[in-house]
Amino acid sequence: MAAAALYGVTARRGEELVRCEDVTSLPELAALVAAYAADFGDDPAVRVDVDTVPTN
Repeated sequence: MAAAALYGVTARRGEELVRCEDVTSLPELAALVAAYAADFGDDPAVRVDVDTVPTN
C-alpha cells in the first residue's frame, strides 16, 4: 500500500506569496499544476514550487 502524501503548491512573485493550495492525490495535483500554469504561465516573475510531505 502506498504511503499517503500531502502535496503543497505555492506560487511566489519574489518574496510575495501569490497563491498556495494543498491537495492529497496525484490527479488533484496534476489539475492544480495545470491551473497554476494557466494563471501564471505568462509571468516570468512567478515561481511555482511543489512540495511533498509524507503523512504517515
